[in-house]
Amino acid sequence: MEQIINGVMPAVTAALVGVIIVIIKNVGDALINLAEVKAKELSQKYKLDKYSELINTAKDIWNIVEEKYRITENVEELLESKADMFDRLLLKKIPTLTQEQLNEIRQALAGEFNKGKNALSEDDIKKENINLKENNKSLEDENKSLKEQLIKVQDLIKL
Repeated sequence: MEQIINGVMPAVTAALVGVIIVIIKNVGDALINLAEVKAKELSQKYKLDKYSELINTAKDIWNIVEEKYRITENVEELLESKADMFDRLLLKKIPTLTQEQLNEIRQALAGEFNKGKNALSEDDIKKENINLKENNKSLEDENKSLKEQLIKVQDLIKL
């Protein structure tokens, strides 16, 4: 009996070692696959977080540019490109952006912010400029007339 056990024992040991090796290999492969999936997931989450941060920064800059142009009274300043100002400010915050990335971000935000707005053409700007000049001329004439009346009133008071 002992001879049988001694003869079978090496075969059983070899079989058990073989089974354990297969189990370890399968568990190891599963762990490697899990690590790869987690690494991809973390990479995508990181990219998404960076993209969200970039878009939020770009939106803040977009609002700064819009506010500057909203309160600008000088028509010549209005003709300065909003896109150039946006690019300049965004590059100041995130200097690693390429021109292509700037263009993509600006177009994405423009589409989002300008939904439902009518596009201003160069003719519209020229018309507005003409209207402003006419209003300015009218106000200057009115100012001149009022000054003349004021002088007349002052002359009457002196008498």
